[in-house]
Amino acid sequence: MMGEPAGWYRDPAPPNPGAPSTLRWWDGQQWTAQVKQASKRERQAWQVEAAAQQREWAVQQAQHVQATAYAGGGGASGLMVLEASRDVTPDGERLAGWWQRVGASVIDGIITGVLGIAFGWRFLQQLMDVFSRAVDDAVQAGRSGTVAQTDTVLAQLTGPLIGLVAVMWGVRLAYQIGFLKGFAATPGKLALGLEVRLRERPGPLAWGTVLVRVLMANVGSLLSVVPVAALVAWVYPLLDVLWPLWDPHRQALHDKVARTNVVRRR
Repeated sequence: MMGEPAGWYRDPAPPNPGAPSTLRWWDGQQWTAQVKQASKRERQAWQVEAAAQQREWAVQQAQHVQATAYAGGGGASGLMVLEASRDVTPDGERLAGWWQRVGASVIDGIITGVLGIAFGWRFLQQLMDVFSRAVDDAVQAGRSGTVAQTDTVLAQLTGPLIGLVAVMWGVRLAYQIGFLKGFAATPGKLALGLEVRLRERPGPLAWGTVLVRVLMANVGSLLSVVPVAALVAWVYPLLDVLWPLWDPHRQALHDKVARTNVVRRR
């Protein structure tokens, strides 16, 4: 840095070397203690640079494995490196484990469930009122020896039930789309140190990628309202959750369509 004019430069000793995010003041002769947060554009550029270095390292490792295999017929060390390559993206970023993904989904499910109840409370109250009146009518009918009418109860339940389901879906979709676009991760993933990225390159997710990924992740619940698609609506979510267990790239079905991976945050 000698000879460089005074100014803000990339911090040579960032708090997190794996993901530098700060600038440090150079007074023209030495580094000072003054630091500040780098801009989003600068952080993204550094992330791309780090990904390129990781990609180069991954290529070198692959070439080394091939050379070892040709020279010595493979061996245990070559198999270990090949196995490890299934745990990273093509540029060397570590993939999330299956249990981490499940844990993140559970956290997100609890959050969206609470939010859905909060936003759909009016419909939930209506449902409870209908059930309460139905129970009262059944008790009175039993005392009088008559049969309680159920047709009107079902009709009264339809509207509030549709409203509550629509609110729950809306909250879930808005939650996933908003957080994936803004932070490349939902709160559940952030809590467990995970994020979503394109498999082939890092960087912010495009709107198209986010929308495709969220739609494919929720296609099972969206199809559940279609009677003829009930089997698909039940089987697809189960396969989607289990698929990373045997997939060579640890991708769920919705990851494959969106060309994404869930990775560990640096």
